[in-house]
Amino acid sequence: MLRVPDASRSLTRHRLTMLSLVLVAIATQSGWSTDVAVPTEVDRIEEDWSLLLGEPDVENDSPQILNVISPFGTTEGEHAIFELNHCTQPEYLSGGLQLQRWTGPDTCVATTRTIDRGTLAIPAEEITYTMRMTLRDGTLYYSVRNGTSQTWGTFGDYGQYRLSVPTTATTLSGYRPDFSATESKVSFGSHRVKTFKIKQIRYYSLGKLVATDSTERVVHQYDATSAEATIPVVEETP
Repeated sequence: MLRVPDASRSLTRHRLTMLSLVLVAIATQSGWSTDVAVPTEVDRIEEDWSLLLGEPDVENDSPQILNVISPFGTTEGEHAIFELNHCTQPEYLSGGLQLQRWTGPDTCVATTRTIDRGTLAIPAEEITYTMRMTLRDGTLYYSVRNGTSQTWGTFGDYGQYRLSVPTTATTLSGYRPDFSATESKVSFGSHRVKTFKIKQIRYYSLGKLVATDSTERVVHQYDATSAEATIPVVEETP
């Protein structure tokens, strides 16, 4: 559900009307909206993510998870990828965390990764973090904030995972929440993840929260009783 917070009551009647028109969710068979529109004036977006593990496999670096976020709702141009339990740029490394900036589906131009390359090994571990995009003074920033886990402890503080690029963009209204949900995935060992989802999305303008999208978008949910789950799984190192 989308709501406009009390702090936004100072907005003009015209702006509130515009918000009410654009913040519309359309139900789909997947259980979350298809392309919720965002406020027309927005310079910061935050996605709260939750990852609940089942039984990790240390030997195979399983599971492996990635997030995708874009200011324009496409991987054909500017976007970022956040990898958990593996790093792929410029070469594959097991464990750890890595934030990457891409300018197309085949061009990674910048990375930042954790010094701690711990590998997921704790059953039923829950990991939470926030994916953030910010426009400020002609610069687009990607960052990961407020991360909590048993494997890596807290992460994302003090600019630990932040990449930036100069931009002429003046708004993040091209962002699409369901692009993030569709492109993000458990890329390896999906049977070792119970749930992977967006819990909440927040929109800011000039430092003020202007809208909150509380639609829960479940990217992955493993059902151990399903017919697919009864098929033996053979894991290979990616």
